[in-house]
Amino acid sequence: MQLKNPADLQRALAQTPLPPAWFLVSEDPLLLQEACDRVLQQARGAGYLEREIHTVEPGFDWAALEQSGASMSLFASRKIIDLRIPTGRPGDTGTRVLENLLQQAGEDTLLLVRCSNWEPAIRKLKWVRLLQKQAHALVLWPLKPHEFLPWVEQRMRACGLQPEAAAVEALAMRTEGNLLACDQEIRKLHLFLGEGPVYSHQIDELVADSARFDAFRLVEVAMQGQARRAVEILAHIRAEGLAPHIVHWALNQRIQVLADLALAGADAAARQRVFDQHRIWRSQQAMLERLARKHKPGRWYALLQESLACERILKGRQAGDGWLELERLVLALADQPLPKRPKFEPV
Repeated sequence: MQLKNPADLQRALAQTPLPPAWFLVSEDPLLLQEACDRVLQQARGAGYLEREIHTVEPGFDWAALEQSGASMSLFASRKIIDLRIPTGRPGDTGTRVLENLLQQAGEDTLLLVRCSNWEPAIRKLKWVRLLQKQAHALVLWPLKPHEFLPWVEQRMRACGLQPEAAAVEALAMRTEGNLLACDQEIRKLHLFLGEGPVYSHQIDELVADSARFDAFRLVEVAMQGQARRAVEILAHIRAEGLAPHIVHWALNQRIQVLADLALAGADAAARQRVFDQHRIWRSQQAMLERLARKHKPGRWYALLQESLACERILKGRQAGDGWLELERLVLALADQPLPKRPKFEPV
């Protein structure tokens, strides 16, 4: 059964008895985690006290999972099988095991399958169609740019904060597009300030420039043509332990803006629409316009394709070294010739 939105999920969770099979998908980690948490909370209330967590990785033991699904709980209580398939590709063996687990799910066993890859090719696979038909399935789409600011305000007010508009904008700018980082900062604000008004100067004081801003600084330095310095910053970011997908997000966002500006050309209204769509601050617009004019649209869209390949590598869907791919993007953004991609054996 396919659910359309979180409200449908909440109604399904209120059913008695609790449905025994769930399939939740989102490429946003916070949206996925919170939806799964709601299922788990309801399941515990329904007596599913034991929980097994399985993450599908190369070499995953499907036979052990199948045996676990067929066995009784060690504590004579209902149990949850929390199965995580981040790549979205369980293969033929995994598909067969999932089919068996769906048949076994019932009064004693609840199956929760979560997936963070929702590429068009994944949606057509047999195991996905199977779960969408036989489990309660919900896809949680990432927020669109215009949805982020209202989400931030709602999130702040939900925990008792009463932010002025400028405070909401300041927090949104500092955590732009990253729901998980934003949620963590809101929790920190509540810890320090308690319930009540929140002003923009408090955001400046309490919401520290996170490692995400190191990623933004990397992008700015690269766009200024400082290739060597940009590579040094990238090495520092890696040493600090920042997740590479955050660096990729910052790079990809700017490359997309440059591609759109190059396509807009001399049309001032079209360029302004690009700035509005991507929420580019006025102070950055002139520099981005100058950089976009340095190359034809084809150069920027070719770089977007390189960025897409980098994303696949970072997510383990293509062989390669994600940090080397990020370095290639940084050098290309710094107007250096795109280094040749090293060869890797297929995964």
